[in-house]
Parts: sequence; structure tokens; C-alpha cells
Amino acid sequence: MMFALILVFSIGCKKDEPQANIQRKEIVGDITSIEDEKLYVHESIVLNALMEEDQKKIKELNLTSEDMPSGIYHEQTGEKYEFTIGEKTTFILIDTRDNFDHNPENKEYKTHSIEDLRKHLLNPKTGEIATYPFLFIIDESTNEIIEAREIFVN
Repeated sequence: MMFALILVFSIGCKKDEPQANIQRKEIVGDITSIEDEKLYVHESIVLNALMEEDQKKIKELNLTSEDMPSGIYHEQTGEKYEFTIGEKTTFILIDTRDNFDHNPENKEYKTHSIEDLRKHLLNPKTGEIATYPFLFIIDESTNEIIEAREIFVN
């Protein structure tokens, strides 16, 4: 009887976790274009000289202070991806141009709007999309972006 109660309880708990089935994948990359509900991304690498976890990769790539004058290394590496933008996709932008009503402490602006993303990425001088690195969290089963968080590179 005790086994049956534990089994029913554990089945009931799993039923309330809809996100548990999502196969998440993380990719760092630059947005190269936005077309309709599609986001095109070129995979990139971002390393910070001050971060201990980046030191091994910095040594592996033989990077010097000349390669990283600001302490940051950012380069497009290889793979190109096409992801779907869903209604619940969250974009977390660093609003350094004060285009939006953002968090005053860290300039973070969260949105689900593709138009806000376009506005943020548009270079006002050239009219083209500026390439900033983002950390993308992708649902591998649907190829849909769950979250795109901009990585600050100065």
C-alpha cells in the first residue's frame, strides 16, 4: 500500500512539470539577420581575460593582450544556424543607447518583441544590423529560441 502511494505521488509530481521535457541547448553567436519569425545566427566565441574559466581557452588560442585590448576576445567561429522565434521567446538586451525603459542598475531590458530586437540591433549610422554576441537557449526538439541574452562586449 505504501508503494502505491509513493508511485501515485511521484506520477502526480511529474505531470506538473511541462518544461522538464524540453531538450535545451546553449549556443553563443551573433545575430546576422532577422526575417519574419526566423533568426539567423553565426556561432562565435567570447572570452574575458578576467574570468578564470576562460583562461584555459585563452592559452589554447595563444591570445595576447594585443588580441584582447579591452580584455575581451570576440570572434565568429564557424557554424551558422537558423532558429525560430516563438511568441514566448524572451530577448534580454543591454540597452546602452537608452532606447527602452530598462533596469537602471545594469541596463537590462527584457522583451518578447521582435521589433524591439530589431530596433536594438539597428546601427543608427549605417542602417544595418550591428553584430553583438548573444547566449541563445534553444529547445532542440522545435529549434525554437527560449531565451536570447546579449553578452556585453565593450
